[in-house]
Amino acid sequence: MKPPPVTLSGTVPTPADLDHEAIASELERSTAAEAFEWLFENFGERHYIACSFQKTSSVTAHMATQVNPEARFFYLDTDVLFKETYETRDRLAEALGIEFDR
Repeated sequence: MKPPPVTLSGTVPTPADLDHEAIASELERSTAAEAFEWLFENFGERHYIACSFQKTSSVTAHMATQVNPEARFFYLDTDVLFKETYETRDRLAEALGIEFDR
């Protein structure tokens, strides 16, 4: 697993520090790019985005890397994934210039 990239500095909140309802209300009116900006601003290098290599994950990975080229991604490998899943992972990694942590 690669070390986390340096993204944004500052104090990183813990889940207990957050007003979840206020955040949800704010982000509900935001664009996807604005939501990613919020994520990176608030969690800096501690962010980690899950990826399942389905259609929505591919869009999420693309959008996140547009906002922050240092976006970090992980996936859960049960050792019974379809070969097409691994192929999708590899194509997406190559196209976006990222690594997926297992």
